[in-house]
Amino acid sequence: MTDPQQAEAHYQAGSTLHAQGRLNEAIALYAQAIAANPAHSEAHNNLGSAFQSLGRRPEAVESFGRAVSCNPASAYFRYNFGTALQDVGRLDEAVAQYQHALAVMPQLAPAHFNIANARKDQGRFEEAVAAYRKAVTLKPDYAEAFNNLGWVLASLGRTEEAIASYRKTLALVPGVGVPHHNLARVFLGLGRYDEALESCTRALSLGETPEYRATFAECLRHIEFTRADPALRRYAARALSDPWARPVDLARAGVRLAKLLPASEWPGDALVLALLASAPVTDPGMERELTRLRRILLEESARAGVGGVEDIAPSAFHCALARQCLLNEFVFSQSEEEVALANELRAMLEASLVTGKPVPASWVVAVASYFPLRWLASAPALLERSWPDGLQVLLDEHIVQPLRERAERETVARLTPVEEGVSRSVQQQYEENPYPRWQRLPPAPPPSAPSAGLQVLVAGCGTGREPIELASQFEGARILAIDLSLASLGYAKRKAVELGRTNIEFAQADILALGPLGKTFDFISSVGVLHHMADPAAGLRQLVALLRPGGTMLLGLYSEAARRGVVAARQYIAERGYAPDAEGIRRCRADLMALDDASPLKGVTAFHDFYAMSECRDLLFHVQEHRFTLLQVAELLANAGLAFTGFVLDPQVFREYAKRFPDDAAGTNLRNWAAFEEATPEAFSGMYVFLARKAGERA
Repeated sequence: MTDPQQAEAHYQAGSTLHAQGRLNEAIALYAQAIAANPAHSEAHNNLGSAFQSLGRRPEAVESFGRAVSCNPASAYFRYNFGTALQDVGRLDEAVAQYQHALAVMPQLAPAHFNIANARKDQGRFEEAVAAYRKAVTLKPDYAEAFNNLGWVLASLGRTEEAIASYRKTLALVPGVGVPHHNLARVFLGLGRYDEALESCTRALSLGETPEYRATFAECLRHIEFTRADPALRRYAARALSDPWARPVDLARAGVRLAKLLPASEWPGDALVLALLASAPVTDPGMERELTRLRRILLEESARAGVGGVEDIAPSAFHCALARQCLLNEFVFSQSEEEVALANELRAMLEASLVTGKPVPASWVVAVASYFPLRWLASAPALLERSWPDGLQVLLDEHIVQPLRERAERETVARLTPVEEGVSRSVQQQYEENPYPRWQRLPPAPPPSAPSAGLQVLVAGCGTGREPIELASQFEGARILAIDLSLASLGYAKRKAVELGRTNIEFAQADILALGPLGKTFDFISSVGVLHHMADPAAGLRQLVALLRPGGTMLLGLYSEAARRGVVAARQYIAERGYAPDAEGIRRCRADLMALDDASPLKGVTAFHDFYAMSECRDLLFHVQEHRFTLLQVAELLANAGLAFTGFVLDPQVFREYAKRFPDDAAGTNLRNWAAFEEATPEAFSGMYVFLARKAGERA
């Protein structure tokens, strides 16, 4: 039996509590109102609203649906029912409700807006554009609709219209970061990097997000700076030190910004300090100046504490310079006199540690700029003394971290023996020079797909950066990361422990001996590995045998065209007889940097690998290297039973390719890519990095 008066009383009391944010109490009263009068449409509607506010989406759908059943002519109820359906992904049903609402109330701009959002989420972009335009026609100050319209227009490639829409958004809400960031993304896509950086910097100034930081870092990589305001330098310093992208990818931008200042100002510049502590400096001119400053530090430190001369009190810059030298593995050139003085200071430091005498802080920093402190027989004694904060970081990197690596190395499983011949030679190279040495990683992007139970193999994991990045992105995956080098694996395990990544198993193994492994994988990554094997095709066949049907492989192979300069440099090295050791690499680098800029050999100084010892050895002195053309890559994949599915490349390269080959929207025609590379060989200067798929359906 209904009681309309009691129902209304409960409804009014519930509405009062609802307005006060006391939602659970309001829900109880709305339920009593409905019990007293099941046809009370407003009670059903408000109950749905309360459920919606609490995130109880299925109950919201049910309540709004009952409100509509009680009063199907209400545009308000239809609209609310649509929002609830949209919340649970029932988009076509939601659109139908909005259309019912608009039949009653054609001027309801939010209904057009929500229809547009639904069509956007469904990928029906043209319909979304039409609906957004209706929304902003009805409500010319609808900033959110202008912003979303810009996003859809950009997705359709209608970039100038997108820019206009974002600018309308900003005219309405200049203090909101999202449209500034969206505008930056469009400018990036168009190669208008200065405008992209300006828009992204404004977005950051209004409130930082991981997306804004990542876009800022992407902008940095593309700009040749002629000036930089203090805010830009502050953001760039943080991008390097936090970091907002791989520091090695930001090193060139850091160098360009550093060189806007005279060298005399570097010691007090936060960006320069961040650069030195984050990634090898990739510029011959800046390297020469740092080499000079290191020599001055050595000479002044050698006088400190001797004959009454006071210590020079090493600065933050001196500590950062020493960290740079460790990062690049002491690749800077050094004269015989310099080496003799560095060895003398090292002996003085060692003697003071043995006898317990005071040790000037400058001695530690200067020696750390020429040698790893772990080489000192009494290195642990350094940890027992009190030092300024900057030195504590230095000691951690020089002594504590290598000790951890040694301990982790002992725990690495040996899955297979390392084959004689090329595999053993490559192993020896990476035992001597683990590659690459890295310190920090940017935050992982949100997972792009469900990863629970995903089985991943990283074949040739080096020092662990790639498997750790994969583990961050696919937290539910189980990752097996293998390498020939125990030194590299010790480094990798140490970094994984530091970063809390527990879903990676590291093991020593030779790809050619993986046959009896007894397991298969959904995803296999082997970037920069196969081209260092005696028979890359045999290595690939072995990996394909471990890949499940329908599985994906990420591969990286050297380009014949892109590495012509490297091949010429390797010939130059062979002719001049540089040894593949530290001193030989230093001499070789110095001679290459001294060449005239017109020399074809000078091009190798543009590779970031040129600026660190391990990387330079890998670039110019590797014991085994194969290079490929794209037609050879196509043949290699076909023979292995893999289908090429696309390159991993800078978006700007894809845009240039699309202009030349508009009929290949997927970008999977390797003959087209071969023609593209012939015209622009620098497109693959690192290597060909691409995805390939094994035939069959995934289980």
